[in-house]
Amino acid sequence: MIGLSDPFTIATIDPAGLAARLGLTPGERILEINGVVLHDEIDFGSQISEEELTLLVRAKDGAERTVRGLREYGVPFGAEFEARQPKRCHNNCVFCFVYQHPKGVRRELLIKDDDYVFSFVHGNFITLTNLGDAEFQRIIDERLSPLYVSVHATDPDVRVRLMKNPKSGRIMEQIDKLTAAGIEMHTQLVICPGINDGAILQKSIEELGERHPAVKTIAVVPVGLTKHRERLPQLRTFTADDARLALEETARQATAFKKRFGTRIVFAADEISKACCMDRLEATPRYRHAINCPSRNRLRDTLHPTEAKFAQTKKIA
Repeated sequence: MIGLSDPFTIATIDPAGLAARLGLTPGERILEINGVVLHDEIDFGSQISEEELTLLVRAKDGAERTVRGLREYGVPFGAEFEARQPKRCHNNCVFCFVYQHPKGVRRELLIKDDDYVFSFVHGNFITLTNLGDAEFQRIIDERLSPLYVSVHATDPDVRVRLMKNPKSGRIMEQIDKLTAAGIEMHTQLVICPGINDGAILQKSIEELGERHPAVKTIAVVPVGLTKHRERLPQLRTFTADDARLALEETARQATAFKKRFGTRIVFAADEISKACCMDRLEATPRYRHAINCPSRNRLRDTLHPTEAKFAQTKKIA
């Protein structure tokens, strides 16, 4: 399926690694290590560090064999695996970037992943809507922390409207369950003007902030739209006024969180400061609350040459 394989199918072998010494070859698939069935990177990482290893391996023709060996200090396992199938997204978000690609892109760009393992291992954002009870419990039991969670709105009705999935309205129940278990989360709010901005944005930041320190950060991000939105809901782009209001709300709550918790928790994306436009940026309160926002002079020096060049190009055209 779209160039991906079953978990732990060997792609390449390092001749100096343990896998080569055990006689493993590309195309073979490791099914188990020490009796533990391998589903993902977490299973593999927890077992491959054991000193004594017993591997159940399946060849290309389906034949299975058992391989035994000992780990040696300083010797890597020495195998790279083909990419595994990620857990798929069950949502139909009104702003989904996968649906906004032009025709002819690489098929891998059309994969809608929503995989909690990728979130823990790689920092991918997930929505929690496709988790079964056993998977949710595994996160808690194995303390898969931190996770990166796309919240978008804490109001259940608004989140369902954004994500087109009835299960998405349970987000605060899920976050509270993870909070009680000591799982830390970095969250994001993709803001669609007219849907989850204004009072909804205020409520979302406040309710997520109440879950600190389990909720470590809240990123406020403007919706990204392309011209390839055939048959998708009508959304409008961020205006300078939208950006100013979002930035002011973020700054106000960041200041309150700083006084209360000693950390600001909520951050606005740089794109929001940019959307304010440089002339508005000078008058926008506390624009320094943007993520990694440089000083006023550095921001001006960074953006103005590009804007000037673009304007000159338009004149020439």
